[in-house]
Formats: sequence, structure tokens, C-alpha cells
Amino acid sequence: MPLFLFGGLYQSEESTPVYFEPVKYISWFRYGFNMLMINEFRGLKNITCQADSPADCSLHTGDDVLRYFAIKDDVWWPHLPALVLIGGFLCLFAWSCLVCRLRRR
Repeated sequence: MPLFLFGGLYQSEESTPVYFEPVKYISWFRYGFNMLMINEFRGLKNITCQADSPADCSLHTGDDVLRYFAIKDDVWWPHLPALVLIGGFLCLFAWSCLVCRLRRR
């Protein structure tokens, strides 16, 4: 649950408390969310809102959205290797747990 909470979806990375900083860096949600946001909003010029929409219409461009979520769109490339490393570690951990369980039998 902390990995999901500090992934950047519910709060910006800048507002994460100092004592939760390590959780932010091991959260695969953070890396995936940042890559998705950069892919969707970088270079987007016009975001329109309907007049009767209850949503906040203060974000007019994709750069405004990225600034709101405190995502630096020029540093997207470290996110992919981080996701691969986290995924590889989790696969290795699951495999080692399986091997240990099978050895007990």
C-alpha cells in the first residue's frame, strides 16, 4: 500500500515526507506513472474543458499538468531501467522463495 500511495498519483513527489523518501524510490508505481504521464502530456498544447464541467480547468497545456504533478519530462529515461530492475528483483525473489519451499519437501 505505501508503494501505491507514494507513487505520485495521489500526491506530488515534492510533498512526500522526508521519512518516506526511500519508499518513493522503490515504488514501481512511481516509475510507471511518471512514464505514462510524460507519454500522454509532453507536448500537448491545448486541454479544453466544458463550461458545465465540475473539474478544475486551470491546467491548459500538458506542461501545466506535468508541473502540477512535479514530473520532470526531460528525465523519463531512468524510469524504464528502474522498472526492469525492480521487476527482475521481484522475479528473482519469487524464484528463490519457490526453491526454498521445494527443498523443504
